[in-house]
Amino acid sequence: MRLVRRVSAALAVVLVSSPSARAQTPPPSLRAGQLQGPLTLDGRLLEPSWRAADSVGSLTQIEPQEGATPTGRTVVRVLASAKHLIIGIVSWLGPNQPIVSFSKARDAELADEDHITLVIDPFRDGRSGYYFAVNPSGARFDALVADQGNGEISNWDAIWEAATFVADSFWSVEIRIPIKSLSFPAGSTEWAFNVQRRVQSALETSRWAAVRRDWKFGQTSRAGVVTGLPTFDLGVGLSIRPAVTGGGGHPAPNTDLDATGDLSLDVEKRLSGNLLGSVTVNT
Repeated sequence: MRLVRRVSAALAVVLVSSPSARAQTPPPSLRAGQLQGPLTLDGRLLEPSWRAADSVGSLTQIEPQEGATPTGRTVVRVLASAKHLIIGIVSWLGPNQPIVSFSKARDAELADEDHITLVIDPFRDGRSGYYFAVNPSGARFDALVADQGNGEISNWDAIWEAATFVADSFWSVEIRIPIKSLSFPAGSTEWAFNVQRRVQSALETSRWAAVRRDWKFGQTSRAGVVTGLPTFDLGVGLSIRPAVTGGGGHPAPNTDLDATGDLSLDVEKRLSGNLLGSVTVNT
């Protein structure tokens, strides 16, 4: 009888610690707060709606030590209105920890500096989604999830905003994403969501969900969930983006300026939550 009990206990330990058992653990969830009144996008998170919202109080380190406590705390909150998804993040610094941030251009490579990255999958299908990243200097990067989270399409550019605030002991960011910039299933109130923070001075990366080094951050099948989303209103759903490119130079000394210029126009119409019409002129 003792032998049977020992074998049963050992089998239970193996099942609990096996990868398949761990994969069945419910993902972490964060309830979106409702935006009450106007919000000034300044990176400070001072509005009452932020204080009333649910929060992620900590991330878990995946580099350099998987499973360790990060050197600085990261607090994440999400607000939603009929037309916007708004994410607010406060990134506290460790003792004597400097901020490394130098990029300011759109779609700059942020891998070698401090930054926050979000991945959002409204369909929760594990195959699609969106990346949004911001550094303390306010540089923004966005991309589409590709190859089931193992790659990205960085030439995708959406309409969204971000503002940062830098203090002695922390830096914070507010990210406002118009719903018309995203595709989503009608009536969905839960989206896959994950947050990752890079602290370059410590060569440290931490995440909310999928806290294993051998799991890609873009694998939205392993992400957490943001719940309590409202019924979104697409409104007219029309986005118009004009652009101008120009250049010039002197082909030889003492010659006139040789100038060039081009106009382009992108028009997008959101027909439904998961259907988009697009027209481009002189791309």
